Amino acid sequence: MPKAKVFISYSSQDRAAAEAVHAALAGHFEVWRDQARIETDWSREVAHALAGADAVCLLWSAHAAQSRWVKHEWLTARALEKPIIPCLFPGAESLPEPLYNLHGIPFAEGTDCKNRLIGQIEKGLRSPVTYDYKILPPRSYIPFNPNPHFTGRHADLLDLYLKMIGNLNKIGINQVGTVGMGGIGKTQLAVEFACRFGFGFPAVYWVQGSDPAAWLPEFVSIARDRLQLPVKDPEKPQAARQYVYALQEHFKERPGTLVVMDNVAEPRLLNNDNYLGGLTPLSLGCDLLFTTRRHFQLPGVWQQPVNVLSPAAAYGLMSSFCAPRAAADEDHARSICNALGYLPLAVTLAGSYLKQYQPDVSFADYREELARNRLGVIDVGGMTEEELATRHVAAVGATLRSQWEMLPDEDARRLFKVAGQFPEAAIVPKARLGLLAGIRPGESKVDRPLARAFNWLHCLSLAESLESDGGAARLHPLVREFSLQLVPEGERAAFRKSAARRLKEAHFDYPKLESDIRSRGIRQVLDDLKVALDWWGRDGDEKRDLELLEGALRLSAHVLAVAPDQLPAQLIGRLLDQKSPRIAFFLTQMTRAQRKPWLRPLTRSLTAPGGPLIRTIAGPTGSVNAVAMTADGLRALSGSENALKLWDLESGAELMTLAGHAGSVRAVALSADGRRAVSASLDHTLKVWDVDAGEPVAVFFGEGGMRGVQLAADRRTVVAGDASGAVHFLRLENAD
Repeated sequence: MPKAKVFISYSSQDRAAAEAVHAALAGHFEVWRDQARIETDWSREVAHALAGADAVCLLWSAHAAQSRWVKHEWLTARALEKPIIPCLFPGAESLPEPLYNLHGIPFAEGTDCKNRLIGQIEKGLRSPVTYDYKILPPRSYIPFNPNPHFTGRHADLLDLYLKMIGNLNKIGINQVGTVGMGGIGKTQLAVEFACRFGFGFPAVYWVQGSDPAAWLPEFVSIARDRLQLPVKDPEKPQAARQYVYALQEHFKERPGTLVVMDNVAEPRLLNNDNYLGGLTPLSLGCDLLFTTRRHFQLPGVWQQPVNVLSPAAAYGLMSSFCAPRAAADEDHARSICNALGYLPLAVTLAGSYLKQYQPDVSFADYREELARNRLGVIDVGGMTEEELATRHVAAVGATLRSQWEMLPDEDARRLFKVAGQFPEAAIVPKARLGLLAGIRPGESKVDRPLARAFNWLHCLSLAESLESDGGAARLHPLVREFSLQLVPEGERAAFRKSAARRLKEAHFDYPKLESDIRSRGIRQVLDDLKVALDWWGRDGDEKRDLELLEGALRLSAHVLAVAPDQLPAQLIGRLLDQKSPRIAFFLTQMTRAQRKPWLRPLTRSLTAPGGPLIRTIAGPTGSVNAVAMTADGLRALSGSENALKLWDLESGAELMTLAGHAGSVRAVALSADGRRAVSASLDHTLKVWDVDAGEPVAVFFGEGGMRGVQLAADRRTVVAGDASGAVHFLRLENAD
């Protein structure tokens, strides 16, 4: 019987101790340690020696605690689920947090230490330790949890790590894209890599990459909410761009920070500066790992293919859900894996199904069902990539049909169909899904219909639970496509309207509305209502009631965000004169629900929603002489006595003041993207402004007071008129 292989990890400054340990273990195990290049090159040879080891002996000293090479060795061993046996030197600091559950042995010369070390290694070989991969570096964010059924990808993990860290003696940015067909396990590989190797990076952040238009807010959220980076004007429109540039500076100060972008539809856009305010994801200065279905060629970016599982790994994945009990079951399980083309998603779905429904459904029964769906034995190696992709779509469809047909819980079925109506890869709060499906969360720990419905979907691997508290859910893109098809295209509008009606009824229950605003926040509730309005379809009296409620809450959002107890006064102040019976009943219900003293408006004292007036913005004192608006309708510029003001039309907030004219501003113009403004004043000047910087970039003096101005689409050509009757054509030079 071959000896177990033991890898010794140590600092070069502890070489003498490493030699002694090597000699002590050599008679019992096959021992490997890096004797030539320790702390000069953490090479592929070292990594693969770790991968081939059965256990790792970690010599933990003050020197080892400071060694990057030792860190990458224990980190790799932990990621590959190798048992680690620490030898604790006198004076050494505590083991790192990821190794908190390991019990080391004091290191000292002598026979007793040798025997204890050998015994501890043998114990580790018999019962490998379980590591907690949810422990991440400070401030890191990964919305997914590690998968307890992850298997068969250790070689991919190691290869990806070698690409991401490169040679430890070189400082550089490493960027890798994992490529493979839907259901192949790209996202799961990225999740496990980020969780298992997270401490190889200063921090790890996750970005949903499917929609390039959402990249900017995702990266701004990292900078503003997670890192709390300071910017000069956080309330102004240029703040988003400032946050991205601040994030770039942060990455320069903390080189090697890892950002994972999942489900990137078009990789070439990672090199396009239209989505991050002049920067690109590839130029942020972070290590970047992204997943995509599309092959690509990008300068300096590695491409790592993700392939189907090996037959042994696929069988191991199936067995992790439901282990065969007899030789015949084992044969059928292997045949199922083959019929599913060794696709991880399909094997996971099949394993979840068998775990849930055995012994009523046997391996043989499931194999026969696949045969009825024309999924017979295949030769994966003999199929083209296109043929295999087609086969895998059919395999996922067949497994999902089985799951759906056997799903007994009607709440879970309705919840699944509602989730499929959201865009691909959307992360949706569970509370919102429950409202749209009409499933109440429950009043006690025992009576929890919404949790029970989600539990069914999780048990059958139909939905993924996200966020650390399980507060959101996501459907795999292929699962989402199946869910969408459950509602025929001609019936989807009616289905969505029914879901919107259920959400409306929930929010017209005043105690429920008040509770949601307090627990989830006004922004989440407004997002609920926005989905309901989008799904409602054509106008009608019922939708009108919903629009009135949404409008009142939107107009009062700035108050309710800081003082939710003002909800009754705000709603009555805005809705009291509405003629709708539903609104009147709602206000009566709200009034009766109050148990504490409050000031109730006797007349409608606040602006009502629903008219042509969206909101009134309290502007500058004195007259407003001119206004202009961006093409998207989100921002506006006003000109008053001697200043310009930029406004956010969604919130009504003043974003900035552009001051500098000595006379009244009579005309303003704003570029379509809002980054250039022009103002004409009675002080005889025309000024061109860089809105991002809040400063003028050019000034022109005319013969008389300036009274009219227009800015061309190129943001450089300006036409202006003055009081003398002259029309000036101007060209802005040397300003981008």
